Amino acid sequence: MLSNINDMGIIVRQHYLSKVEKYLGKDMIIVLTGQRRVGKSYMLKMIRDIKAKDKNNNVIYVDKEKKGFDHIKTYQDLNAYIDAHYQTGKMNYILIGEVQEIEYFERSVRSYRTEPDAEVIVTGSNAKMLSKELSTIIGGRYKEIHVQSLSYKEFLQFHNFQDGDDALAKYIQFGGLPGLVKMGLNEDDAMEYQKDVLNTVLLKDVISRNNIRNVPFMEKLTSFIADNIGKIISASSISKFMKSQGTSVSPDTVIDYTQYLEDAYIINRVNRYDIHGKRIFESNDKFYFEDHGLRNAQAEGTREGDIEKIIEAIDAMKPCESLCVENDTGLSLDEKLVSESSENLDIENKILLKELLGCLDGRLRKILFFRYFMDKTQSEIAKILSISQVQVSRLEKRALEIMKSKCKTSINKNS
Repeated sequence: MLSNINDMGIIVRQHYLSKVEKYLGKDMIIVLTGQRRVGKSYMLKMIRDIKAKDKNNNVIYVDKEKKGFDHIKTYQDLNAYIDAHYQTGKMNYILIGEVQEIEYFERSVRSYRTEPDAEVIVTGSNAKMLSKELSTIIGGRYKEIHVQSLSYKEFLQFHNFQDGDDALAKYIQFGGLPGLVKMGLNEDDAMEYQKDVLNTVLLKDVISRNNIRNVPFMEKLTSFIADNIGKIISASSISKFMKSQGTSVSPDTVIDYTQYLEDAYIINRVNRYDIHGKRIFESNDKFYFEDHGLRNAQAEGTREGDIEKIIEAIDAMKPCESLCVENDTGLSLDEKLVSESSENLDIENKILLKELLGCLDGRLRKILFFRYFMDKTQSEIAKILSISQVQVSRLEKRALEIMKSKCKTSINKNS
């Protein structure tokens, strides 16, 4: 089994490692995806070190970010390297970092996946290529595990912070790149590191990979999205804005370039969702950075009014299960909506809570975020917002009433 602490006593991201362990022995290729510098390679190294301790295992490790593996450029090179290190009579763990850098890598991993004495785990930083190549060649015989930057809880663990206003403020400002643990949270040093990471991802996974010629527009588009996180925007509106700034690009180009940013896991798109008909609108989306610290660095720091959008971004990047997090009352937000109502409001899909939260103004939404997603008490929220605990209690009750009313109206219309 994979341990949650390595020999150096360093904190590991156990929930991801547990997912890896779950799919070992299932005749599947395990693919760790995500933006560069979120910790995929580090987890691969931990798996390498753990598996190497068992004398019945043989670990074959390739990291395409290291110059020692520059000679592996094609799947034939990869096959030759693996064959040279393969050991019969042992379980061979084939671990490949940034596999998309190897031409036709899918031909190689498909072949070794079928071997009874081999497990294949790879990492990658390009969503489109990985999904296209793997799904085309090996169908459903792979499991993708998307690795994100540190959650707030992980941020506290990695930086050895106690939960509190200061720690939360640092998380909102600096984000969750694991590399900041070594860099420290000095504002200038952190921003320089974050900009270096973003520029590396843009160059390697966006500009070079997609043969982009209009580099200035890509840079302007990245800055535009950083300045407009959480706002409903369309390709047409971006095109018009760029034209007003002296840059003429078509909406189709905007669509292509935003997709490149998504494929590199720099940004995430959130479609508009019709709570009544449960339909996804095909235009006018919201965009969020995968790591809000990178967004802040690109936008040259946080500004007045940013905190609400950053909190919204943090929430948007969480899995839907986060909507069920309990607060100090022991009730989750969806249970709270039902338990405080005299009528049994059946919320069929918890993802609808995101739409319900959207009907609140900034302060009410912020209170519910702190209360149910950050597990803050009313007294703690009062200190953060510089208001009384009584006001927090009243505003929380008001927010829940608004959401219950909206939920009831939606259900009645659909019944």
